[in-house]
Amino acid sequence: MKILYLSHRAAFPPNKGEKIRSYNQIAFLVSAGYELIACSPLENDEDETHLKALGEKLSLPVYGHKLGSKPLRLFNGLINQKPLSVSSFYSAQLQKIIDDAAEKHEIDLIFCSCSSIAEYVFRSNSQRIQSARKLMDFMDLDSDKWKQYAKLKPFPMNWVYKREAKLLADYEVKICNAFDACFFIAEPEIEVFKGRVKDVAKVSVIGNGLDTDFFFPRKNIGPSVLPRFIFTGVMDYFPNEDAVVWFCESVWEKIKARYPQAEFVIAGMNPSKKIQELAKLDGVEVTGFVDDIVEYYHKSDIFVAPFRIARGVQNKILQAFACGLPVVSSSLGAEGIECVDSEHLLVADTPDMFFNAISELVENGTVRNQLSSNALALVQRRYSWEGNLRPLQKIIG
Repeated sequence: MKILYLSHRAAFPPNKGEKIRSYNQIAFLVSAGYELIACSPLENDEDETHLKALGEKLSLPVYGHKLGSKPLRLFNGLINQKPLSVSSFYSAQLQKIIDDAAEKHEIDLIFCSCSSIAEYVFRSNSQRIQSARKLMDFMDLDSDKWKQYAKLKPFPMNWVYKREAKLLADYEVKICNAFDACFFIAEPEIEVFKGRVKDVAKVSVIGNGLDTDFFFPRKNIGPSVLPRFIFTGVMDYFPNEDAVVWFCESVWEKIKARYPQAEFVIAGMNPSKKIQELAKLDGVEVTGFVDDIVEYYHKSDIFVAPFRIARGVQNKILQAFACGLPVVSSSLGAEGIECVDSEHLLVADTPDMFFNAISELVENGTVRNQLSSNALALVQRRYSWEGNLRPLQKIIG
């Protein structure tokens, strides 16, 4: 079977959320014997290099095209009443490349990774694409994420996000009606989505996994004298930025008062100006891009995930689990993971709850070690890529 795999970003290197998921899906399908053709819009020369590297790594044909002016793409979305996240990734030139690739390779199935890429299906002139079976990996329910953004942003951006939430919600329903099967990362996404669509039978969960050979516990799991806290992620991504800024503004001062030597490491690429400013706070380090994130997990004592905006599964929490770190997370951060409060992690949603949970982990070694042990066992049992992606074979056939 020949599969045309469309992703909104080149799925290599697998160094952040959606790229990790897309790369592992492609690698799994190739290993299962399917013939894959990968296509992606490209923002810059670096994306082009990454797409070529994906093709070389997995020995598959790849196609891409650089997107035009982003302001113009967004303007077209505004005047044409399209979701901006859809118009932002659309290119008429790439449309022709995708259509030609579908005909050349005589594809049987088209697999879209992220709702914004479905436009290449809806606007296709390829008979192969029109007649092929169609699968959509929504990953997260993005319309609900934009709705959350709108609650935290002032005018005029809250208007922009409300518009995006409404238009994208309608677009997601359109996709579900037109495609043969749709996936989300976690069950809570489906529960929200079920209220919008008629045919819920075509919607299912394809969970995220984790490479436990790459992410593994350090040998010494006791806390240092500091203690040292960590948060990881792409740091110009608003949910990550918002979580870290909230933690520093609402909790950090109280932590420093009780534990004067405490350190907080914010490790991840592209720190925004707001994140860079946090480095001025006593005990806060902003690393920017790091070559080996596992090294930073191993040097830390507690992972904090104070999300106020979140959908799906937070890979960073799974990574912390696999590295043997105890985790304090908001309810939203933990929502997509099959974990239990006080068994695998501690859930906290207010500054006082976060401080109390952190204090318990710092001062109670028994609780700390039990949480770490339970969380590691959960990851090893439930979150392997092979186990989570195996249902794709049954759906694809």
